[in-house]
Amino acid sequence: MIADLIADGLVLLHFAFILFVAAGAILVLRWPSLAYVHVPCLIWGIAIELGGFICPLTPIEVEWRLAAGRDGYSGGFIDHYIMPLVYPPGLTRAMQILLGLALLILNGLIYGYLVVRRARVLDRAGRLASCPRWRPGGSNAGEEGSRRAAGSQRPLNTEGSHNSDTAVRRPRSSG
Repeated sequence: MIADLIADGLVLLHFAFILFVAAGAILVLRWPSLAYVHVPCLIWGIAIELGGFICPLTPIEVEWRLAAGRDGYSGGFIDHYIMPLVYPPGLTRAMQILLGLALLILNGLIYGYLVVRRARVLDRAGRLASCPRWRPGGSNAGEEGSRRAAGSQRPLNTEGSHNSDTAVRRPRSSG
């Protein structure tokens, strides 16, 4: 009973890992720091596919199946569980290479988009930082600029937000 649950849990873990490898870049679009986990998993998945290796989870799962008194299977997880669902029987080496290349291309496009988007954000931030108008605390025009920046601040209302009705208007000093 316990061995059965462990074997089934390994199948679910294996399947979740494959989904994460295949579609994790889409999650990285929303949560960019997830790339630190996804990229190593992606490299592993591509290496397994292109190298023709069997994932180490497969023999572990087979051992737990045998320990539970069930039949094991030969071949890899994808060949045994996924291919019958998605692809015709008889996974060939050429199909494995195509799967690996599809992973590489799809994820390469998504990560390429992320790199370009990040570069644009950094470029925009760099332009804003170089513009005195956008620097925190006002411009770098010396004491006069600091006085102007301080005079342009509006007090907060009782709710903690800026309100034009409570703004203090100070006359500009000449000079």
